[in-house]
Amino acid sequence: EEAEAAGAEAGAGAARTEEVAAPFVVASDGARRTVAVAMEAEDAGRRWAPPWDKFRIVKYEDTSVRVYKTVPFKPPADWRGDINYSARTAAANFDALPTLDGTYCGILLIKPDDTFTKGLPDVPAARAYFDELLPQFSPMITDDALQGILDKEPSRLPLFRYAAPRLHRGASTVLLGDAVHSVKPYFGLGVNAAFEDVVALGDALDAAPTVGDALSAFSRARAAEARVLVSLSRSLDRSGVRAFLSFIGPLILDGIFHGALPAVFAPNTLAMLQKPELSFVHIRWRKRADRAAQLALLAAAATAAVQLACAVLGLAARALARTALGAALRTA
Repeated sequence: EEAEAAGAEAGAGAARTEEVAAPFVVASDGARRTVAVAMEAEDAGRRWAPPWDKFRIVKYEDTSVRVYKTVPFKPPADWRGDINYSARTAAANFDALPTLDGTYCGILLIKPDDTFTKGLPDVPAARAYFDELLPQFSPMITDDALQGILDKEPSRLPLFRYAAPRLHRGASTVLLGDAVHSVKPYFGLGVNAAFEDVVALGDALDAAPTVGDALSAFSRARAAEARVLVSLSRSLDRSGVRAFLSFIGPLILDGIFHGALPAVFAPNTLAMLQKPELSFVHIRWRKRADRAAQLALLAAAATAAVQLACAVLGLAARALARTALGAALRTA
């Protein structure tokens, strides 16, 4: 495949454009997906190909829009420096990860209309904001760090997208990482899935007799994983009633049923995602099976409860009828 750098010189000092030809392209250009977009455009011209066979980038609407700012700080000596710290409030989420030099990199996740997003006038205002929002972390954030936070515009999270139904083009091009699947970086799934892509591509190239066969094998191994990764991650990012139905409710059900019958029901989705030996496809199908069994048991329990209630009410009604009849006969 030929990779073209399109552009035009416009006067002195304009950037020079070049055309580069390569027999094999590994497209790991992140969420920009320049190569994937070109593949999608090319496949759109296949008039007689069935829609499900055309290469496409599946895009989801962001129903829980958030932006973020990085917040560096250094914890006191009596705090552990080898664990993550986090805080949840009604207005924001804050997660901090350690670095090698002992400082922490915090990620402040906020809504686009948050006071901090719209901009604070100066360091004292920023200090007051953090004192109210994150009082346990505010003393660790220096004034210089606050100024740097104020100077930097909020960043947007990536959208939920994945490439399908294949991740390659012939024997010339293959997609990796965020070019295949992009998710919000809540659980580290995106970067870990990218590492898995690299391993899978290496294994396929080692095992297959030709590059074309290797890329086909790679697509078979990773395309479904990319689709389920994005779908699972999106289900954890809902808000309102949808958040309860797709995230909170299932966590409650899994906690109850796995706690009562651990040999029958698997842990919740978040716990399963921490097990590297489990594929995303396996997790999806296992949770679907668990959910079907849980709902069947709940339906059976509800049916039994209704039948029991009806039986009790029937007995009570008959007892009252006999009592009323006896009283009437005695009166007569």
